[in-house]
Amino acid sequence: MIVSFADHLAQWPNVLIVLSVAVVLLLVLALVHRLGRLLPREGAEARSAAALDTFKVLGPLAGVFLSFSLVQAIGQFRTADLNVSREAANIYQLDRALNGASSIMDPGPARLALRAYVREVVTSGWAAMRRGGGEAPETAAALARLQLEVDALLENLPLDARFSNDIDKNLDDVQDDRAARLGIARGGLPTVMWWVLGALLCLLFACAACLQGAQARHPLPILYIAGLGMLSALLFIMDRPFQGELSVSPAPLVKVEAQLEARLKSAPLQPAPSPPTHSTPR
Repeated sequence: MIVSFADHLAQWPNVLIVLSVAVVLLLVLALVHRLGRLLPREGAEARSAAALDTFKVLGPLAGVFLSFSLVQAIGQFRTADLNVSREAANIYQLDRALNGASSIMDPGPARLALRAYVREVVTSGWAAMRRGGGEAPETAAALARLQLEVDALLENLPLDARFSNDIDKNLDDVQDDRAARLGIARGGLPTVMWWVLGALLCLLFACAACLQGAQARHPLPILYIAGLGMLSALLFIMDRPFQGELSVSPAPLVKVEAQLEARLKSAPLQPAPSPPTHSTPR
């Protein structure tokens, strides 16, 4: 349920996500202030002073933790963007290797399967990642067809053929790039980091609940919680590189799909010539 809500939240505009998270945390802060009135009055002043001092330590600690996590998330976002470009380059190299085998046998079915796979990644595959659902069934089926066609081609190529090694290596590279892309489609940060962030916020709210009297009206907790809420929202946005308003573009794959289409049109697929048959004289 939490994952489903997070996928839905990721579709909102970035400004709305940041404001919503900050407002929700401020509302929680107001709620814990009210709940703090249920605490005993005895020793309230000393408890409030100690809670405010603790808040001054935990607040910067949570800010440092969020900053460190945000740097990691931004790095993973850039890595995901570069990975898509590398995936497109490896797909193009695979098509070149397949076309190079045309002097021995017809690579047409494998090249058509490759083009179909790229098309599925750009359409249904990207739409599934934007929804937070990982890989689309159509994309997985297209990859399976590509694997079968390439395997059938490799079985008929000589083992010492240079194209055989190139095709095998390029296909492995394409599959590795796909695995890397799907690995961070729903978030690249470890789940434990989100649990630690939640624990830090709970500690801050616990300190805020102990603030009473003049300490309860201190502006520091409000400013800290609002700032941490904005940073948390930004971390959430950056941690989902394929979802939301700020997301990785499939432009490199769209470009390579057009290149594959152009290559197929410029050199129409023809069946490989059959080996000549020699009649035996009687």
